[in-house]
Amino acid sequence: MSEASNSPKPRGIYLLLLACGIAVVVPLLCTRLEFREYDLDPRILKTRALWSLIGSWLVVLPLSAIILHFISEKCLAPWVRTLIAVSPAFILNVPALMEAVISPARVRVDFAEWMKQPLPLNATGLRAWFSHGKDSSYMFCFNTTPDTTNDLLESGSFKLLENPMMNDPELGAYFDLPIGGVRIPAGWPHPKTWDGLEVYYSETIKDYGFILTNRLHTKVFVLVGDT
Repeated sequence: MSEASNSPKPRGIYLLLLACGIAVVVPLLCTRLEFREYDLDPRILKTRALWSLIGSWLVVLPLSAIILHFISEKCLAPWVRTLIAVSPAFILNVPALMEAVISPARVRVDFAEWMKQPLPLNATGLRAWFSHGKDSSYMFCFNTTPDTTNDLLESGSFKLLENPMMNDPELGAYFDLPIGGVRIPAGWPHPKTWDGLEVYYSETIKDYGFILTNRLHTKVFVLVGDT
């Protein structure tokens, strides 16, 4: 008798649980890989995990159970049986994985698309944040020269916002922006600490577009998105 037939067969219930676990984890890894240049809104990963969990129970679990039924009497090595049983979890995520590797989100590309002007080449200390659910919201923070900041303001037809409401640490409450009241990501420079904070807005860029800068126009904080 062959060694494979003498080998213990992994119990089906554990393989089904493993398949479901993989079906939840792989989409999260794909999301993190696709947006590797960004600080992600935690709500994206939570939502993706929820939908992946639902998909694992509705799609992956039945498929893996059917596969196990057909291979239950076959003489297969345990590792082969395992790979075959969990294969639906991987196969269903191949398109997302390929997209994440081949066509990830790029900060400079997204900035140019949403702001209708390229991200300054002399930008330093660049940080980028993304949220996508019902709406898309972006935040960009970087240091640059006063001339570059002024060019950004002029090319986007930004106007100085008089007496902005700055009483709440949530950006949504700052300017009544429809971004879910998201807080500035941990570790980011906080515009409220800048000397002589100025707030500019544009009515020509997407549904909302704001540029925050200090008095010297050397620090820039951009908010842009859809309502």
